[in-house]
Amino acid sequence: GMNPGMNPMMAMMGMMMGMQQAAAMNKTGDDEEGDVPTIPGKPEEKHIDPRVKAICNDFGIGGETITRLNDAMREREDYDEDLQALHKLMERATKDGKKPLEVMLAQIRAIRANRFPGKDLLDPDIWDFVAKYNLDDRVMNRLIDTLNKRKGKKKETLQSLNDRLGNAQQPTGLGLLVRLLEGLDETGRLPSPPRR
Repeated sequence: GMNPGMNPMMAMMGMMMGMQQAAAMNKTGDDEEGDVPTIPGKPEEKHIDPRVKAICNDFGIGGETITRLNDAMREREDYDEDLQALHKLMERATKDGKKPLEVMLAQIRAIRANRFPGKDLLDPDIWDFVAKYNLDDRVMNRLIDTLNKRKGKKKETLQSLNDRLGNAQQPTGLGLLVRLLEGLDETGRLPSPPRR
């Protein structure tokens, strides 16, 4: 006899919530020392995904920003890939000496505005190109837009862009790249490489 007042779906949900909370508890269990104790009497904060906590911990980001990232990520379909991509971007930016919090807030804005490239950045060809030319977010998104419009031609497009940018110096390279991408979007092909 099942308890008639208990809908089986509800029972499932209860179990799942319990599991998620257990997972979150385990996650914070190992680094208790470094954690800021929660202030007693503060209302229970809403459930933060442990993966969101982990990435914020990695970059020393706390407080309100964790909740913001958690909220922004709710709508994302490729949750894990997005967070991996976010980690790569954060790592790159902090290596360049940018402040993790500023970078994270900019990325949260991009996620909210649906301008976050996400799993495209996990593509090694795309990431190598982004890293090689140290593209800023705007140009990186532009590149990914263009590549997504040219399905199946990613490798050759990146190779052609590489050929054109081969000896362009920063930051002229960025301007050149944007012009090349605009040309690609308009005409579907790149202008021929400059003759030496």
